[in-house]
Amino acid sequence: MSNISIWATQIINFKDFFKRLRHDNRGASALLIGFSLIPIIGVFGFATDLTRAYIVKSRLGDALDAAALAGGRSLFEKDVHEKIIQKYFKANIKDKLMGATVSAIVELDKDEKVLVSGHIHEADESTLRVKATAEVPTLLMSIFTDTPITVESYTEVVREDVQLDIILAIDMSGSMGYPLGGSGSTGPLKVKIARDAAKNLVNILFGSNAVNPLLKIGLVPWSGSVNITDNGTKYGFAANGTTVLNDNSLLTVTTLTDGEATNPYLEANYTYDGRYYKYTRVWNNEGHKKYAHRGFEQKFSGGTPEPVNVLQNYRAKFSDVFYAHNAPSVPLLAEPLKGWKGCVYARYAKENAWAFSGSDEKADDAIAESNAADMEKGSIRKNGKHWVGWYPMNDEETEIQGKHCKLNLLRNPEIHSNKIKFNPKNLKEYWPNKPTKGYRIKHDNGEDCVPCLNQGITKMQHKKSTIISAIDGLTHTVGATNIPQGLVWSWRAITSGAPFNQASVPVANRKVNSVIILLTDGKNEARVGDAYNSAVDKNRDQRSKDVAQRIKDDNVIIYTIQFANNSGVLQTLLEEIATSQKHYFSAPDKATLQKVFTKIANDLSALRISR
Repeated sequence: MSNISIWATQIINFKDFFKRLRHDNRGASALLIGFSLIPIIGVFGFATDLTRAYIVKSRLGDALDAAALAGGRSLFEKDVHEKIIQKYFKANIKDKLMGATVSAIVELDKDEKVLVSGHIHEADESTLRVKATAEVPTLLMSIFTDTPITVESYTEVVREDVQLDIILAIDMSGSMGYPLGGSGSTGPLKVKIARDAAKNLVNILFGSNAVNPLLKIGLVPWSGSVNITDNGTKYGFAANGTTVLNDNSLLTVTTLTDGEATNPYLEANYTYDGRYYKYTRVWNNEGHKKYAHRGFEQKFSGGTPEPVNVLQNYRAKFSDVFYAHNAPSVPLLAEPLKGWKGCVYARYAKENAWAFSGSDEKADDAIAESNAADMEKGSIRKNGKHWVGWYPMNDEETEIQGKHCKLNLLRNPEIHSNKIKFNPKNLKEYWPNKPTKGYRIKHDNGEDCVPCLNQGITKMQHKKSTIISAIDGLTHTVGATNIPQGLVWSWRAITSGAPFNQASVPVANRKVNSVIILLTDGKNEARVGDAYNSAVDKNRDQRSKDVAQRIKDDNVIIYTIQFANNSGVLQTLLEEIATSQKHYFSAPDKATLQKVFTKIANDLSALRISR
C-alpha cells in the first residue's frame, strides 16, 4: 500500500473516531471536572502561597522589631550601632525561611529615605526607623507565573520618656586633677574627660528638650568628704560668695520636740572646739620624753600653760539642731563657724575618749558599729540614741597650710613616733608668736587632712542647663578617696525624706527608676581629717559594700565606672558595689569612658514601638 493510501485510511479512521466521540456522552463529568481543576488549583495555590508570604512578613516584622529595639538602645554608639541592628535582625529570622530571599535591613530618615551606611545619629534624635523586604517564591502559583511575592516590613521605635531619677556621683579626689598618665604627663585632666563624658549622657537623655518633667538629674561631687551645701556657698556669705550676711540670717535653730536627745558621741573624740592639750614633760637636749596625752593644758619649757586646739567633739547631749543658710535641708548638731565650707562628718564615732595608741585604739569599735548611722538616709533612732543630724567640719579640720594640715599636726605625737620631728621653722608657720621649744610636730606622713570641696551637691531637677552647668563646675580636685561617703550622700540625694526630698513621686501606671552612676579613679583611702576621721580605717571597702547593699535593697540601681585605674582590688570592689556585673564598667581612657557613658544613657532610655 502506498504512503498516500495509508494516510487516506488514517484520515477516514480519525473521522469515524470524532463522529463516534460526538455522539458518545460517557465520561463527560470527568472532563468537566478536569477543566474545572485549573481554577480550583489556582485559587488554592494563591491562598497557600499568600499564607506563606504572610508568615514570612510576620517573621520579618518580629525580627525588625527586635533589631529596632536593640538599635534604639545603641542609637549613639556609632561604632557598633549598625552591627547590633544586623545581629539582632539575623538572629530573629531564619535564613531562607519558606525559601524566601531576605534583603538587608536598612535605616530610614523621617522622609523614609534610606540612610547611607555609617550614618551618625545626633544626640537630639529620638526615633529609629528600619525597613526590610523579602521575596517569597511561589509553589502552586508557579503553574501560572514564576514571579515571587514581595513582602515588606517597617518598624519605628521612639525613646519614651519615663520617670527617671539619676545621681551622677563623680570622684573629685586629688588624682582626678592629673592627666591620664599621672602628674608628670601631658594631656587633658581626668576630671575634664569625666565632665565631657557625663555631659554627653545628659545630652542623650534630655535630647532636644531643655526641660523634661519626667527626668531628674543631680550631681554629688565627693572625695574624702562631701560638701552638702547648695551651690557650694560658704557659711556667712551670700550666694555670690562676696556679701557677708547678717548674723540673724545665718542660722535657723529648731528645738527638738521630744526634748533633749542623746547622741552616741562623747566630747573627746571628734572635732575641734578649743580644748586644751597637756604635756607633762618638756623638751630637753637629749631628746624628747614621753608626754601624757590626757588633759587640757600645754606646757613648754620655761613658760606657762597655753591653750591649743585639740581633736575634740561638740557636746554629746543637745536639744537643738541648726540649719545653715547655705545648707537649708541638712540638720547640724552644732553651730558651724563662720566660713564653714559645707562638709560634715559621717555619723560614726567611738563612744569613749579618742584612743591614741595600743589596744585602746580599737577598744570600743563594737560600740561604734552598733551606734553608727553613717549608712542611714535621714533622722533615725538606734538603741535609744537619736541621730538627727551631722557635725560640721570647720576650717581648722580641713585647712592645709603648706604641706601640712592643722588636724594632722595636732594628733597625739605618741602615734607614729618615728615620724615625729622638731622643726622650729615649721612651727612658726602655724604659731609664729610661740616659743620654739616644747612643741611637738609630726611631719607630713601621708595622713593629710582632707579639704572640703568647693562644689556642693546639685539637687535633682528637671532642667538640662542646670545640670550641664553643675558638671562644668567640677574643677576643684583635692583630697583622698572615700567611696562610702560618695555612695551614701548619693543615696540621700536620690530618695525621698530628710535631708533631701527631690525624689520623683510615682503616678498611676508609671514606675520611677532611680539610678546612681558612681565614677572613681582610686581605691578607698583613710585620712585623719576626712568624713570618718579615722574611725573607719581598714574596713572602708566593707563599709562601701554594706552601704551599696542598703541602696540596692532600696530599689536603686547602681552603675560603677573604674576610670583610668587597672587595680584588680578596685575592680572587685566596684563589681560588688554595682547592681550586677553588667552594671560595672572599666574605662581606661577617654574614648572608652565616652562609650561607657553613652551605653549607660542608652540603657536608661526606655523604648517603645510606636508604629
